[in-house]
Amino acid sequence: MFIKRIGMDYNMDFQKRLQKPDKTNILEQDGYYVWCGSAVKDGAGTYHLFASRWPKDCGAHAWVADSTIIRCEARSPEGPYTIIEELAVLKSQPWASEMAHNPTVKKIGDRYYLFYIGTAFNRETDPLGDNVSFHFHPARLGQRIGVAVADSPAGPWVPYENNPILSPREKGNWDSMFVTNPSILVERDGSVRLMYKCEAESEDKNVHVLMLGMAVAPRPEGPYERAGPSPLFPYDVEDPFIWEEDGVYWMLAKDMTGAIVEKWAGVLFRSDDAVNWKIAENKLAYNHTVEYADGSSERYYFVERPQLLLEDGKPVCLFTAVGQIKDGKAHFFNLARRVV
Repeated sequence: MFIKRIGMDYNMDFQKRLQKPDKTNILEQDGYYVWCGSAVKDGAGTYHLFASRWPKDCGAHAWVADSTIIRCEARSPEGPYTIIEELAVLKSQPWASEMAHNPTVKKIGDRYYLFYIGTAFNRETDPLGDNVSFHFHPARLGQRIGVAVADSPAGPWVPYENNPILSPREKGNWDSMFVTNPSILVERDGSVRLMYKCEAESEDKNVHVLMLGMAVAPRPEGPYERAGPSPLFPYDVEDPFIWEEDGVYWMLAKDMTGAIVEKWAGVLFRSDDAVNWKIAENKLAYNHTVEYADGSSERYYFVERPQLLLEDGKPVCLFTAVGQIKDGKAHFFNLARRVV
């Protein structure tokens, strides 16, 4: 059962809560693109960051076919993080045999749950090559959402036997192509809301509108059923992160067109029931410029895929994937920033 709560009438200015990071708060790795950071704290005080990576030799768009998920450790929320291992077990099931991406980690009860997307396709008959128009490639259309479970963030992680927990619906529905970008909200009664992204079908192959939907379940493993407006609203956004703070539901997302804030910047939404969402009064959550603690600043090409680390119901750290052109080549890394 989902309990509707009346939210407090206040306006969050998320930008003002962001602290200036240190350059050591960057997670990067030679020879790899690093993306998608989500963190959790264990009982001993160690922070575990789960992120995506794929070889630079494969190309920037090859996340769709070659991404894997890594686990990193640090003694503070913002790092610096040390890469510990690659979670190859997430690709042990047939539905996710080729790729694992979009990690979102949550402690629910006494266990840890790692939500992620995976895909499977035939590399011999459907090579990705250097084709950047991958929207209709089998690797893209095969994307589903699954979950793995562990007693500790350090593992061992066990993919749920009935994965994937969420798949596209039949053709004719707006979410019939794929499902990605899982964002998890655990209600006080233990039920789970899973917000997800799909690309709405269009007769124009050059039009790619990204929309959000909601599925609900009595427990993290499911079964999940679609709920609420479908899609949630008509805005072209992706990369949702939802949380509840002081009786109000909030969501960070990426503005795909600039119709809300600015193109590819972070936009803030709010809701009283996690079903009906509206743009927050202070709608710009962050932009492409990052100011560092040493006084320097950088204007980046991408600052996206927001994820928050919550402690005692409050955000303490924002993780975003960052993309820039470095030495004439694309370079992706994960950036952690304290939140107050």
